[in-house]
Amino acid sequence: MEIKATCCPRLFVSPGALLLILALSLAFADRVVRADSGPNQTVHKSKGKGDYAVSNDDEAMRQATESARKTVNQFITAVKNPRPGQTDFEVLKPCVEGVEVEHIWLSDVKVVGNRFQGVVDNTPRKATRLHAGQVCSVNPDEITDWLFIENGKLVGGFTVRAHYKLLSPADKAEFKQHADFKIED
Repeated sequence: MEIKATCCPRLFVSPGALLLILALSLAFADRVVRADSGPNQTVHKSKGKGDYAVSNDDEAMRQATESARKTVNQFITAVKNPRPGQTDFEVLKPCVEGVEVEHIWLSDVKVVGNRFQGVVDNTPRKATRLHAGQVCSVNPDEITDWLFIENGKLVGGFTVRAHYKLLSPADKAEFKQHADFKIED
């Protein structure tokens, strides 16, 4: 079965989730730990294929989130006025419940008022107040990441790129085989 990267929930795998699925097969050495290892970890999801966590002290993830927040106006402009070839608008929303933080991709994102509104793109594990397919929103300054596809190329997706850099050449080749978008350096 071919994996198709798109933002349509429950039918296909989103661009962010596709990379996360492949990342599950990797040994991220000390950077990746079990999702239930405690409050110093951030849980990332991959559409029912399991989950993994990255240390909240992970410098690459911190920089990725900082880049996403600094450039969020580029995303807002594209969402409000998409050009031909721009599709799959998504944001990564941190969901906090107690000491747990789970990052959830929202697909089909729109700007409603001053917030992003989208559909929960996977089944949350720790964010018990959310469920797949639920519509929810997030402030632009609270997102962990944003992405869209433009003419087959990933735009934004800073956390996705950080994970992609960790893939082995073989896993990158597998990713390229299954994705219908490209990650350019």
